[in-house]
Amino acid sequence: MTRPGTARMSLMRSRPTATTSTQLSACCAAAFIGLLLFIGAARAESDGKTEVDAPMARGPWSAGVSIETQYKARALFDQGNVLMQTASPTRAAAKYKQALALWNHPVIHFNLGMAQRLLDQLVEARESLQNSMRYGAAPIGRQKYLHARKILALVESQLGHIEVTCSEPGARVTLDGKLLFVAPGRASQFVRAAEHQIIASKKGRETYQASIKLAPGDRKRFEPVLPEIGRVHTERYMPAWVPWASLAGAAATLGGAAYMDRRAERAMERFDVDFNNNPRCRARGCFGHEQREQADQFERADLQRKIATSMYIVGSTALVGSAVLLYLNRERVTSRPERTHVESENAVVISPMTTKGYPVGIQARLRF
Repeated sequence: MTRPGTARMSLMRSRPTATTSTQLSACCAAAFIGLLLFIGAARAESDGKTEVDAPMARGPWSAGVSIETQYKARALFDQGNVLMQTASPTRAAAKYKQALALWNHPVIHFNLGMAQRLLDQLVEARESLQNSMRYGAAPIGRQKYLHARKILALVESQLGHIEVTCSEPGARVTLDGKLLFVAPGRASQFVRAAEHQIIASKKGRETYQASIKLAPGDRKRFEPVLPEIGRVHTERYMPAWVPWASLAGAAATLGGAAYMDRRAERAMERFDVDFNNNPRCRARGCFGHEQREQADQFERADLQRKIATSMYIVGSTALVGSAVLLYLNRERVTSRPERTHVESENAVVISPMTTKGYPVGIQARLRF
């Protein structure tokens, strides 16, 4: 038989043990619930990450980029995002480009593409979106990856597409004045829906020129062919030496006229001296043989002067005629190969004329 005091003591000893077990169970349950809440919060935080945190992800795009450089790029990226939220896409695009110069991260390309699309820079936006999708969905997230694919398809539908293939070695192929490649080669790229010009040129070959106007979604393919330039044929009305011979004859005639003129002048001077030095002629005039001699001397001087005058007239006429013959007998082209092959969908091609980079007018080319 147990005494009442002993039973009370045993009951008192067993109470602390029951209370301790209950407390331990409550603590374990609380800890488990707290762990579940922590995991749920962490998962929610992970799922709710914004694109601002994306550049900190690691991958092949981070190879060779130091942590310090990444944080500098991240700061510029954040500034660009703030500017996008304040409706400043131009300044935001500038910040994104600065960030890309430090860290070529797909997420930065994605945001830059969005800014460029707002600025109607469709060709640049397409390139940026393609760069953002280069590594798949890993660096930017599946949702953004699908969005980038959708926007890329929309942008491409608003652009035109040009493909150029040239097999002529050494030919320079340009699109709107910018070099595409040196043949042989091929180029395929999207361009704005507008008028564009393709030129393929090489020394000794005909120049290929194509003008095309693209509408949104148009695709055009060009294969420039540069044939050899044929020989230019020329002709003259007469042999080239004839006008030059005429010119030489005119010069000789004028020289003879000057000589005869000088002789006539000297003969007349001698006549004056002889006449003035003869006292009888000077006093009463010359008679007989004296008169005949003086008359012959005067007639010779006068004849020489007339001959010189005639030679002056003939020489001058020959000189003018020779100059005219030289001009008329210059080489003229009788057949010239077409040096520029023009391919255009328009009947009239209008292009600007410039001098030292400044516009001076326009020129139009008609196709028949």
